[in-house]
Amino acid sequence: MEGRVKKFWIAITVLLIAAVVLLCIFAAWRGSLYIKPSGNPQYTVSNFFDALLDGKYQQAYDCLSDYTTLGLENEPESEEAKLVYQALKDSYSYELVGRCEENQMEAVQRVSFTYLNVKRVESEISKRVNTVLALLVAEKPRNEVYDANGQYLPELTDEVYLLALQQVLENPGFYYSTVEFDVELSYMDGQWLMKTNPSLFNALMGGES
Repeated sequence: MEGRVKKFWIAITVLLIAAVVLLCIFAAWRGSLYIKPSGNPQYTVSNFFDALLDGKYQQAYDCLSDYTTLGLENEPESEEAKLVYQALKDSYSYELVGRCEENQMEAVQRVSFTYLNVKRVESEISKRVNTVLALLVAEKPRNEVYDANGQYLPELTDEVYLLALQQVLENPGFYYSTVEFDVELSYMDGQWLMKTNPSLFNALMGGES
């Protein structure tokens, strides 16, 4: 009788263990279904850059996980800076490179991004200012060129820089640069969100950072 009782409890124990294992497997399976990301992270990347190119900055920022703004909506004050900034925004273009690699709650998408290289623009302006200056000095009366100490008037140097800048920006494509970088994404609050990185910042700022 005792042996039969032992066999009974052994059988029950085996069944309980099997039930627990099955419950664990089922729970893990249900859990994986519950947390499995939905949607395509590649769409988030496309939405960010499409909104960026269209000047819909808040829509672009909504695709980010770590920043609520990048300051792109803030226009500079000076005429020269406005020209450069507009040319920079006009230069933006992008291309998704390859497929998006997903690993559970994380993803990576390679992006090729083209932008106006502000440093190259500044370098070209430096090459042109002396020529522009010489032309203006030859055209203008002396009192519109020099102050009482024989120094160039600030108004003249401002005009020289602006004219040189306008000349350079007549063909902005000569000063475009293209960079490739990886965009990392995380699945948060039921959606894929991008993480910013230094390469993205640098390109958005025209290679200035």
